[in-house]
Parts: sequence; C-alpha cells; structure tokens
Amino acid sequence: AVEIAKQVVDYLLKGIIRNAVNVPSLPPEVLKIITPILVLAEKMGLLAAQIVEGAIQEVEIIYKGEISKLDVKPITLAFVKGLLSPFLKEDVNYVNALIRAKERDIKIIESKTEISEDFTSLISAKIKHTEGYTVVEGTIFGKKEPRIVRINGFRLDALPEGHMLYIFNEDRPGVIGKIGTILGSHNLNISRMYVGQDPIKKTNVILLSLDQSPTSEALRELSELSTVYLVKPLEL
Repeated sequence: AVEIAKQVVDYLLKGIIRNAVNVPSLPPEVLKIITPILVLAEKMGLLAAQIVEGAIQEVEIIYKGEISKLDVKPITLAFVKGLLSPFLKEDVNYVNALIRAKERDIKIIESKTEISEDFTSLISAKIKHTEGYTVVEGTIFGKKEPRIVRINGFRLDALPEGHMLYIFNEDRPGVIGKIGTILGSHNLNISRMYVGQDPIKKTNVILLSLDQSPTSEALRELSELSTVYLVKPLEL
C-alpha cells in the first residue's frame, strides 16, 4: 500500500510512474502539457456522474483533433476517476480507476479521430445507463482553461468548477428570472451562468455557478416549477 501511494504521488507531482498497473509512463515535460487535460477529463467525469439518471453501464470516450495524437490512457483514467468519485470517494484513484469500473461491470471504450469540426481538440464522452444516454463534451481554451462545450447536444461554454447547478427547463420568457428569484430568496448568489438552447424543442440546459452549495429547500422549490424538468446540484 505504501509503494502504491508513492507511485500515485510521483505520478501526480513528478510525472514518474514506477511499476504501476494500468498507468502509462509520463515524463515531466509531457505531464506539463497534459495536466490541464487531465483536470478537464476528471471534471467531465464528475459532472457526468452527477447528472446521469440511471446506473452506468458503458462509457465511450472519443478523442478528436490534436488531442488524438497524445497517449490518451491517462486522460481516460482521469475521466473514469471523476466518474466514479461521487460513488466511491477516496476509494478510486488513477491507479485503480479501470479496475473499479470493471468491478461494477462498466465497459470503457476508447477511440481516436483526427477530425474535429468545431474545436482543435475535443473530448466526447457518451455514457450509457439504464435510463438512456448522457453525452458530455469538453475542450481546453488557450493552454490551461477547461471548458464544458456540450451536454446532450446543448452548446455551452462553461467553466466546470466549484458549486454548480444543472437545470433542464422549458425555454420561455420568465423562466430564468423565476430560477434567479428562488435562489436569491435562499441567499444563493449566482456568480456565472451558462445557457444552451434548443430553439426547435424550446428547451434549455443551464449551468449556474454558485458561491455555496444550494440548500435542499431551494432545490425542492426549483423542481416544483412547472417549466423546470430536472435540477441537479453539482460539486466540481
């Protein structure tokens, strides 16, 4: 156990792998480049885990564009670690993430393509679960800034960090105002808001960054709005 702990520390802080199972070797100069991508992938996994409605069965991760030229194994590990963390807490890490997924009969599929239509690099994760599918896509802006750019086809530009709210709602005038009023009545401040629209189906996906975690009462009031179909608190 002590040896594994040392391997994890070396991996995260120095980029050195010593006899770790299922973790590829990464020299420090490569780790410097890939670290923001690891952060993005883990945040994507965390987000996906908190919005899926059913038991996870399969994860398909597609690396598109420039990112496909990298050794993506550690990126996949980061995503799976994030995906399982809300359920397993400290019991999942970079070394055992794939093992923990296999123990839960979660199939992990990894593929690459040099084609990426909208972004230089894109990570697309499709999660199959007992209630259907959830798709989360992300990229890096500049060299370090992680962004969630699509959720289930809804286009966004969201910084995934801290206390957040995921809301799926009807797109009509006044809905966002009602959401803000409820949050304000519970002293919950919105620091950032990201909205993805489907003008044909007249629905929105909203990601809100909050200064603190929403209370259960605030979540209940939001879910009782007839124009709000789904509310999920996120910790990223």
